Amino acid sequence: MKFKKLKKEAVPKHVILMIVISFLVICILLFFAKPMLETIPDNFHYEAEIFSLDNFYDSELGDFSGEQMSKTKFSYEVIAKNGDILMIKVLFDARQITGDKIFSVERLYGINRKTGEHVLGYSNRNRNGYLFSPKGLKKGENYIIVIWQIIMLIRLKGYCIYL
Repeated sequence: MKFKKLKKEAVPKHVILMIVISFLVICILLFFAKPMLETIPDNFHYEAEIFSLDNFYDSELGDFSGEQMSKTKFSYEVIAKNGDILMIKVLFDARQITGDKIFSVERLYGINRKTGEHVLGYSNRNRNGYLFSPKGLKKGENYIIVIWQIIMLIRLKGYCIYL
């Protein structure tokens, strides 16, 4: 069986031009747009209402109080900006369904909008670490966070997505 030799055809110039343009656009997106997308926006706001069943321990009775439903409001809100430092108010307000307060705390965090790190001297209390997690964290890496003065070692099981 005989095979015919295929003629080598030159790649059209418009195809080469499209490849070069695509490469340049990807480079521009990686080097310029990506850092802008990874910064915390000046108008950042997050709010969640959480309904849960709680069984609180009553230290006076030495026993648990029994299941009760609660509603918790949890929010982040930028309240001021100073250069690349954002003042973020964090609210955690847990209440019974009747509206009676269970626990409520409000914190102010000074956060570098580009890195997500706490900035010393800008919070209601100096903190080290990050608002969420370090950028560029790889699956399986550890990082330390401090929540309400409790130190925790976290191991990333999935991937962090920064929008």
